[in-house]
Amino acid sequence: RNGAIGWMRKTVLPSFVTCLELPSHQQPGPKTPREKQAPGSLQNGKGAIAHHRVMTRITALLRPHQLEEVKAAVAVAGVQGMTVSDVRGSGDSESGWEGGLIRMPIRARLETVVEDDQVEEIVSIIIASARTGEPNDGKIFLEPVSGAVRIRTGETGPEAI
Repeated sequence: RNGAIGWMRKTVLPSFVTCLELPSHQQPGPKTPREKQAPGSLQNGKGAIAHHRVMTRITALLRPHQLEEVKAAVAVAGVQGMTVSDVRGSGDSESGWEGGLIRMPIRARLETVVEDDQVEEIVSIIIASARTGEPNDGKIFLEPVSGAVRIRTGETGPEAI
């Protein structure tokens, strides 16, 4: 048995690892020390992605029937990039318990990343658009985002959002 494993390490694994290496013309970064990177380059000159820390991810969990109104209001405020998904979940409401089971109603999840100076405005817009005054209106979570990269152009930071 040990002989078979040793054979795999010597024969199969090295060729597999070789397949994962990028050809030299696809390696990131400059090809020579003197060559400068293109504008909007992914790297910051030291070989690492720049971290801007001036962005925040806003995640709003909403009633599904409020989603279109919230999306429209956020778009009017100038936010173009949004991700929406259907999720199930329960919050801290006692109405989630039925017969010893936890209800997991369908919710709409809206996510967007904005610059820090837009956060208060966008959160206020989401609250104004989604609030019904009834229990289970939803929640909003804010998370710092240390960087972003637009895959197509290599732009980083706020320019990538």
